[in-house]
Amino acid sequence: MGRRDDECIIALKVYDQCRQQDCLTPEMLDRVFSLECEECVVGDQIIASGKGSIINLPAGTVDIAIKDFKILKIETDRKQDVFNPDYYFVHLKYIFKFKLSFLDGEGSPITVTCDGVEKEAIAAGTAFKKTVKLYGSEGSDIAISSNLFAPESHVLEAAPYVLVEAKSMLLDAQIDANDGLTCDCGDEVIGDINLTIGLFTIIKLYRLVNLLVESNGFCEPEECDEIASVDPCYIFDNMEFPFDIFNPPQKNDGRCGRRGSDRDDYDDD
Repeated sequence: MGRRDDECIIALKVYDQCRQQDCLTPEMLDRVFSLECEECVVGDQIIASGKGSIINLPAGTVDIAIKDFKILKIETDRKQDVFNPDYYFVHLKYIFKFKLSFLDGEGSPITVTCDGVEKEAIAAGTAFKKTVKLYGSEGSDIAISSNLFAPESHVLEAAPYVLVEAKSMLLDAQIDANDGLTCDCGDEVIGDINLTIGLFTIIKLYRLVNLLVESNGFCEPEECDEIASVDPCYIFDNMEFPFDIFNPPQKNDGRCGRRGSDRDDYDDD
């Protein structure tokens, strides 16, 4: 073994963290809004008047279809607790993005025109806000600057800093055209698009600190592996035949529902 030395390193030390598993129902989410820059219409009916505007259902809409659902961005802010300065309120805003299609009675997409371009799906979004309280320690009021950051003159904001990791999935999407929001606008229909979203989140508060650690020296990377050509047929021919996918498990199959067995609630993408 190499010689052990004590070394000072700059580290991002996590002072507190929490995780949450939220099932976001329609009343917890902002009404679905357009992410199209221009006005979108179906015939003479305005579906959305521009980016950020609420989306109205086109006349004749029976159902909706959503694809490419993802988290567009997460906005964060944190404020020190006045009564307990070691703790901070972390405010988060999740913005979700997806492609939205309106389906008629035959299940076909209704064509929407945005800025003169006909589309079968428009860019849309919704948002969710939440607040958590985490320990961040009561640090001193100092300025941090380094030429590691660009531009060099930039001074980092006061610590602690927020790190958010999140995974979302669309659980359900329905329309509600009978919510009393109709108007005397000919055949125009104004209704809610009701989404249900599953959200897994890990939230951390961290600070830039100096740590004294025990070290065995620098890491020495190993040589890179050579990339050899691969015969895909050779790999395929040597795979075991997947009998399971041709034989769906029965209700009494021992692989499912056994007492004391672990079962994942969701499949990860």
